[in-house]
Amino acid sequence: MSGNSMTLKERSRASGAMIRNRFFHLTAREKVLLLLVVGVVLYFWFTNQWERHDRMFSRISLLNHEGSRQAEVISEGPSSIQEYERAISEVNFEELPSREEANGFIDSLIRKYGFQNFTLSDPASDYGAPLSFHTFRLDVRKADFETLIDFTHELQSTLTYVTLLKTTIKAQASDPSQLNANFELRSIEYTP
Repeated sequence: MSGNSMTLKERSRASGAMIRNRFFHLTAREKVLLLLVVGVVLYFWFTNQWERHDRMFSRISLLNHEGSRQAEVISEGPSSIQEYERAISEVNFEELPSREEANGFIDSLIRKYGFQNFTLSDPASDYGAPLSFHTFRLDVRKADFETLIDFTHELQSTLTYVTLLKTTIKAQASDPSQLNANFELRSIEYTP
């Protein structure tokens, strides 16, 4: 048979026999070095394959997790919408104060507690439909702790549509019994 007419199987057998012949004619030292080189090449090849498969499985796991999360969100969609509609139906829109009314309520409560040294900023407004949100910043200087606590409790109990977002209280350096307080308040206004 000529080299061109050999089948793939026959060529594979012939090359395998040739490699075995050459390997067995090598010295012991050459055999060890050859096996060492082949081993190092195989080690790096397997390491590379392992890293590729590990990255692929990590991506698959991440995508499966994200798919499960999205399926959960989609399945909970109708109940979330119903919960939102129920919560909105419980809001009495006529009771929601306007920006100016909320500012007036906060100012009158400040004066009721006798804060002499305070600053109430003009509200930053985020207008929307059907609700708008107004954020007020109140800085009170030289107040005592009990008065601040009572003011905060009344603010939360009487002004139901004004939310206390954040409070920061610091003692004055010159008189630790006197406190400086910063309040961040938000009111909701119905704006059809």
